[in-house]
Amino acid sequence: MYAQADKSKKNTVNSVIYSSSKKQNTTSKPIQRLADLFGLDQWVPTGAANPTRADFQNLLHHGRINANQLMAVIPAGLQNTFEIEPRTQRGFKFEWGDWHVHGHEADAGAQAGHVGGAGWVVRIRNGNQWLLSEPLVSVHPVDHVNYFAPRNWAPANGQFARAHSHIPLDVD
Repeated sequence: MYAQADKSKKNTVNSVIYSSSKKQNTTSKPIQRLADLFGLDQWVPTGAANPTRADFQNLLHHGRINANQLMAVIPAGLQNTFEIEPRTQRGFKFEWGDWHVHGHEADAGAQAGHVGGAGWVVRIRNGNQWLLSEPLVSVHPVDHVNYFAPRNWAPANGQFARAHSHIPLDVD
C-alpha cells in the first residue's frame, strides 16, 4: 500500500491509496526502544545486595574502572534512573541505601582538560564520601597535627577530590 498525490488541481492534494499486486517484504523488525537507543539497557547490575567500600575500591586499576566489573558489584535488580540531558545522552545512575553510583559518556560541556569531557566516567559515593581515582595524600609531614593517612574516599569539596572523584570508565 502506498499513497499517491493527485496534483492536477492547483493548491490541493488528494491522497489516493493503491494496493500493489506484488507481495511486500512483511518480515517484522523489532522497534528499537529509546532506552536501547540511548544505552540505558546496556547497564544491568548483577552484584550482591550489600557491597562495601572495599568492593568498589578494589575495582580501581591504575586510576580506572572496568564497566563490566562495576556492574558485577552494583546490587542486581536496581533500576537505571539516568536522565538524558543535553550534555550527556548516555549513562547510568543507581541509588540504594546511602550509595550513589552514576556514570556517563563524555560531557559535551566539560571544561577543557577535565576528565569528564575526555570519555566515559563514573562517580561512586557512599554517604558524603566519594571514591577517588588516586589516594588523597596529606601535604603535612607525619608528625604534624593536620597530617592524615592517604585515603581513597573523601568529600568532593576540595579541588583534588572534585577532580579525582570522576573516574575514567573502560567501556567494552
